[in-house]
Amino acid sequence: MNHRRMIIALLPLAAAACSDDDPSNGDPGGLSTALTGVYEIDAWTLNDMGCDTEGPSILATEDDGSFYVNTFTFFGVTALQAATCVDVETCAAEAAEESINLGGFAFEEGSDASGWTGSGYVLSSSGGGPCSGQVFTYELTAPSPGTVALTRRSTLVNDVPRGADDFCDEEAAEAMAASQPCDQLEVVTGSFVQDI
Repeated sequence: MNHRRMIIALLPLAAAACSDDDPSNGDPGGLSTALTGVYEIDAWTLNDMGCDTEGPSILATEDDGSFYVNTFTFFGVTALQAATCVDVETCAAEAAEESINLGGFAFEEGSDASGWTGSGYVLSSSGGGPCSGQVFTYELTAPSPGTVALTRRSTLVNDVPRGADDFCDEEAAEAMAASQPCDQLEVVTGSFVQDI
């Protein structure tokens, strides 16, 4: 994974991280959520053939059994993220650090009532040629009280051009992903265990 590109992918998040004007969010223009906490994973599915329906369970093959939802501050802007971890204790410790988890889910906008959404990408190249990788969209919803669902949709992109700075052109990658079918759907559902 190219962590530098992941950090760059989070830069738009810093500019856009805000809530809508839903009164349940508290202060409009800020970020307020009641979904922060540590959750125990109840279900984990993966469809690597498309995104029309959830795929089979992969819970038994995964090392992580919990995830957390917390806020973090990035360039002075508060944003929302979720990340899986081995167990409740590890999640609680990681969440308390209030730092960015580059392997997690990042959410740029939304509300508890309508769901939180975000996007990101991992792009790389070899030999200075065109780039390839994945473009992600993320969603955080609360299907029932005490339950949270994390959804990640991934689209593969190839032959992504380089920009004027000679880095992979993320805008071109996102445009390419928007024009083709989603390749992979991953859904993680968990039940609330404790506050952070």
